[in-house]
Amino acid sequence: MPTAARILLFRFALLTALLVIGYLGTTPSELLLPETNDKLKHLAAFLLLAYLCDAAFPHQPWNWRKFLPLLAYGLLLECIQHFIPNRTFSLADLAADAVGLAFYPILRDLLMKSFSLLRN
Repeated sequence: MPTAARILLFRFALLTALLVIGYLGTTPSELLLPETNDKLKHLAAFLLLAYLCDAAFPHQPWNWRKFLPLLAYGLLLECIQHFIPNRTFSLADLAADAVGLAFYPILRDLLMKSFSLLRN
């Protein structure tokens, strides 16, 4: 059973990750770090968000109630990017977000066996 302090820590980490990802997603691209594989960044970011969301709210199972709000967040960022210079709305980016969220329950079980930090 997770402690209240651990849950609070994960909620703070989730909020921080949402803010950082939101900032990076809404900053004109010329201000960001050198370009790497954009789809991998989306997949990794949303895999991290899925983990943090799951750990921040451990009494609720990972299901559509956690998946859909995170995917809606990705959609919101894509919509905002439509109005930012040198950024565009991308269904491929949104699909990469969804893949990251969909991979989480598969990878979670593998990671739980390897890392005690991930255990609830």
